[in-house]
Amino acid sequence: MLIFQGKALVYLLLSHVLQLFHDVKWSQKKSWGAANEDCVSRGAILVSIHSQAEEEFLSIYSKGTSKWIGLKHNPTEGGYSWSDGTALSHTNWGPGEPNNHEGREECVEMVSTTNGTFSWWNDLNCDAHQDWICTLLCLVCNSCVLCYKVTGTC
Repeated sequence: MLIFQGKALVYLLLSHVLQLFHDVKWSQKKSWGAANEDCVSRGAILVSIHSQAEEEFLSIYSKGTSKWIGLKHNPTEGGYSWSDGTALSHTNWGPGEPNNHEGREECVEMVSTTNGTFSWWNDLNCDAHQDWICTLLCLVCNSCVLCYKVTGTC
């Protein structure tokens, strides 16, 4: 299901509604923190990716762009964690990544090729301005879709 909403494109994928902000003007691109705040202001959160199927879907529909996903380095626990608190069950790091270049790369972008057939993850400085993908959790029952904010309340 594709829904155009302003400059964003909304997709229904599995049990998530994705709001994709890509190919936006430079002045509208956001740092990881600002992108996350934007998602939260919409009752959503930066997307977490848990399977190759989700990765491929996002790559095709955001082809030719680099965009923030909800993965960030977690210095307290070590490693990386999703902003929604879900387990890190799928990764797609590019060659040599994550490398925390100059000790300044804490956030993660997803990079897609021009035709969207291939993507990879790269750790990047959180202050870089990128496109981003928000997600709302949804329940699909019979042919109805009920979406709720990340707080879990209807």
